[in-house]
Amino acid sequence: APMYNFSVPTQLKAWIDRVAVAGKTFRYTEAGPEGLCGDKKVVLVSTAGGLHAGQPTGAGHEDFLKVFLGFIGITDLEIVRAHGLAYG
Repeated sequence: APMYNFSVPTQLKAWIDRVAVAGKTFRYTEAGPEGLCGDKKVVLVSTAGGLHAGQPTGAGHEDFLKVFLGFIGITDLEIVRAHGLAYG
């Protein structure tokens, strides 16, 4: 998941839009949405030219992906980072 201009690439966003399907990957309940993709592990390989992990500038990148994956029920997440790539 590369970071482009403080967010994910359009191709990844399009994939997210196709995966987030009510009744398939999540459902609405009286208590709110419930993810249907639990019991899965995701390894997120995150790349960025700068150092954004844990910073406000990372909100549209790793934080966004964590929120989406949690929304569909995936909470077992490992992040592998290659950040600071533009530093030389």
